[in-house]
Amino acid sequence: MRKIYPHLGLALVCMGVIIFLICYLGAFTDSNLPLFLGLACVVIGAVIHVYWQKKSSNY
Repeated sequence: MRKIYPHLGLALVCMGVIIFLICYLGAFTDSNLPLFLGLACVVIGAVIHVYWQKKSSNY
């Protein structure tokens, strides 16, 4: 399980981008909920990725 944690941030960012693509291609413009969900995935994924990069660094 520890091998998955460093890659969790990138996986969340990719999942957020996929949500954005589905919303764009599917023309889901009636609701903002999928867009907020994609935004949350991207932001949380970026924060987790930066945290793990700093934790694994020697500096």
